This record gives sequence, structure tokens and C-alpha cells, in this order.
Amino acid sequence: NIYNIVDFTGMNAFLNACESGNLELVKYFENNGFNLEFTSYNNMNGYLCAMHNGTNIANYLESRGVDCYVSTTNGTNAYLIAASYGNIPMLQYLEKHHNFNINYVDLHGDNAYLWAVWAGEIPTLKYLETHGIDVYKYDENGKNAFVQSVEIGGFEVVKYLYDKKIYDNFINSYTRCHKI
Repeated sequence: NIYNIVDFTGMNAFLNACESGNLELVKYFENNGFNLEFTSYNNMNGYLCAMHNGTNIANYLESRGVDCYVSTTNGTNAYLIAASYGNIPMLQYLEKHHNFNINYVDLHGDNAYLWAVWAGEIPTLKYLETHGIDVYKYDENGKNAFVQSVEIGGFEVVKYLYDKKIYDNFINSYTRCHKI
């Protein structure tokens, strides 16, 4: 049946509707029997899929009992995904209503700051900085935000971190990554 048709990541029509930000379509699928607790192969649910949109779909799914504290198989939670999409209203909502920890790390040691670096989300970096995130966090490979920004090649993020002097641990990070 249509509920079980998924793409190569295990995403079905309902999860894609959540990801697209189309609340009308989410409600349509719900009214037509789609399981609101459906998860993809890596445990991505509708709530996590809704993180790069405003807060309307997430709020709706919460009101329907969908788990907002779920994380993927690699420990990615709603806060990390919202940071990667620059969804500052969602970050604020998660902090205020669900006490999400700004310094939470996934199973690879990445916090929201590192996720925002990968995505080139400078406004999100600024938001996280003003709310006390560890800007010098190392991931499991010994890389910090500056090293990752250089590797990704995001000039604006590299420049931003350099201008803010968020590179103090660059030598330590580089040494840890490359075993000099």
C-alpha cells in the first residue's frame, strides 16, 4: 500500500510532507491513515523532518503525540537538525518548551555549532554563541569548527570564525586530526 512506499532512505510521503513544510498535506495524510509515528531507516520521524521549517508542523505533530525527543541512529536530535537549517525560532522553542541542551552532542561528538558550521548558517552560529554553546568543541575525529569550516570550503564561515578568533585551538585540532 501507499503507506509503505519509501525512497532509498526510508522516507515515505508523510515524512516528505513534514520535511516540505506543508501542514495541509501532513493533515491530509493523517486523515487518510498514515502513521504519524512512522520512521525512516535511520529513525527519522515527522518531528525531525519538520525541523527546517518554522514551528507549525512540529507543534501540530506534538499535539498529535509524536515524540519530539526522538533521535536518529547516530544520535541526531531535533536541536541539531534545526541548527543545521538555521531554524532559530525552532531552537528557541525547543529550549523554552522542551529544555533541549544547547551543548548536546550526537554519537560523532558534533554539537549544534558544528552542524551550523557545515550548513554555513552564520546567523545560527551567532545565536548559539550568545546562548553559551561550546564553540571550541571537537568532534570524534579531533576537528573543531574552524577546521571543519576550512575543510568544507565555506569562505563566509571561515572568515566569520577567523574574525571572531574562534580558531585558538586550530593547531591542537589540526595536530589531533593529522597526527603531526
